Amino acid sequence: MNEKKSISLTALIIIVVLFLIVITESVLLAVNYTKGNIQPEVKQNTTGGGTIVDPEPEEEMEFICGGNVIKYTYDDEEYYVFSDEYDEEFYTEELTIPVRKNIDGLECSKLMTYDEYANYCNTWNIEKKYEKEDGVNYIVFTYVANDSLQDYGLAYVEYGRRGTATLYLYDKYGSNLVFYDSTEADEITESTTTVGDEVETFAPVGDVAPIAYNPNRYYEGYTIIIPTNQTVKNVDYVALMTQDDYDSIKEPGFYGPYEPIYEIKKPIIYIYPEEEMNVSVKLPLDENITVSYPKYNDGWNVVAKEDGTLIDLDTNKELYSLYYEANPAVGYKVENDGFVVEGKDVANFLDEKLEVLGLNAKEREEFIVYWLPILEANKYNYIRFATEEEINENAPLEITPAPETLIRVVMTFKGLDNKIDVKEQELTRVERSGYTVVEWGGIEL
Repeated sequence: MNEKKSISLTALIIIVVLFLIVITESVLLAVNYTKGNIQPEVKQNTTGGGTIVDPEPEEEMEFICGGNVIKYTYDDEEYYVFSDEYDEEFYTEELTIPVRKNIDGLECSKLMTYDEYANYCNTWNIEKKYEKEDGVNYIVFTYVANDSLQDYGLAYVEYGRRGTATLYLYDKYGSNLVFYDSTEADEITESTTTVGDEVETFAPVGDVAPIAYNPNRYYEGYTIIIPTNQTVKNVDYVALMTQDDYDSIKEPGFYGPYEPIYEIKKPIIYIYPEEEMNVSVKLPLDENITVSYPKYNDGWNVVAKEDGTLIDLDTNKELYSLYYEANPAVGYKVENDGFVVEGKDVANFLDEKLEVLGLNAKEREEFIVYWLPILEANKYNYIRFATEEEINENAPLEITPAPETLIRVVMTFKGLDNKIDVKEQELTRVERSGYTVVEWGGIEL
């Protein structure tokens, strides 16, 4: 009996000792971790040495709005993605308004009585689909937009507290909708992503950039009309992304909230003929131009001299280049190749790569002086030079007579807090020969 008690006591002592060892090891592990002796798992960065913490943000998905909208939470940011069209009564109509017509009052986002709805339809030549019905009013949401928008629609109407109706709007060809401020024909102003019951300014939301009013074209717009028996005091909207657009935020370079692409900055064009000659320069997508100097008027016509001096035939001013900024037609995005450059190394990097791409010393200096303050302010930069096909798709250029050598450089970039792994972009060396035209610009993703 005493022998059994001795064995039990020994076993108990062993268990207690093992327990104390486990507790001690746990405490030492925690202390070492807080002192920095143990680091989280890292992976080697193959684009320039050093290590980075493996960034694998958490993702949650939830169907909302009756399943018509997907709400993603990714890396602590929320994204709303189109899933299905609204299945209750509404209709949409495309609008084409001659520019000679005053469009004050066309854009609106409000609840109307039947008489207001009927008068609005008559004024703007919109189909009056509904007959008067007791207790029914009409939400009317009308906007003027980039005429490249297609397949627009309504995913859901959410009626909230305090009389707010929220419209979930989508465009299948772009991540979000684009709105145009009709009160200022050649200026786009940014506002919030919601609108009140009286709308005067809409904001560009998403990766399709706004387009300025073009006097040679019509106003292009859309209206959405929704019958309702709900009490509505305010009408707001949420512009939805497509699934493809949401997926793109997880590509290299997208760390943080999804950001729209706006406009190509500072494209300037140099012309170097072998002898003095008249040159015509046209931008076929002139409706996308937001600013230009000299003023673009169905093209630029200049006398170009051998040293690159230009004489504008409209103003007789002497210039050294043609300048414009414009919204891309289809947009640029982060690809799986490019370069990751530390802010302090940008100047040397650009000088080296721009020389490969064919820019001379003066052109490289002007490029670097313009972009250096922006790029140096970032800890790291994802940089990629757009291909000839991408540039021509977004901003086609017509030059008469055609040059022997045409160099077009568009730098796309995005600031980063940490290094990322990307395949190094292969650049082909460009040699200048004979009559040469050079253009450079950039766009922040």
